[in-house]
Amino acid sequence: PEIQAVLPFFLGCLTTDSGGDALDLNILAPNELGQTYPADVQCTRHFGARSLMCRAQYGSDPTFTYGDDFCGEMRCSIPGTEACEGTLPFDGTSCGDGKWCQDGVCTPSVDAPSTVSDTCPQGDSPVANCDVNACALVGAIYEDYVCCQTCAEPPILDPPDNV
Repeated sequence: PEIQAVLPFFLGCLTTDSGGDALDLNILAPNELGQTYPADVQCTRHFGARSLMCRAQYGSDPTFTYGDDFCGEMRCSIPGTEACEGTLPFDGTSCGDGKWCQDGVCTPSVDAPSTVSDTCPQGDSPVANCDVNACALVGAIYEDYVCCQTCAEPPILDPPDNV
């Protein structure tokens, strides 16, 4: 059971256990890795606690977008700094609506999950306090990347006062 929890992070390195028997490397199919361990979890595993995917960079840097750019280098925050660094996401990591990363390329697949849009494959930032009523007021980065899932919903309107 313990080896099953860490094996996905060492698939490229482990081939035998201490007894010399071959390990079952098919515990998770390759495309299940990115679905089992979403981008924020991959960042935390790679760069440490409190590291998350740098969603805002995908909107503020026109040379870096979701799709192949993301699958070739998923950017993660470096805890204690303002910096983001890149890492290769696991195969199966969502990179768009009905698309996932496969060998560093964003690939359409009938097996890939549906997402809000091609620019919101990982949903809202887990540390953002997203409010559907603030979406149009805060700005494009908030609306399109940081809180993209929440902002895809229609705003909640107050009911009219009865006169």
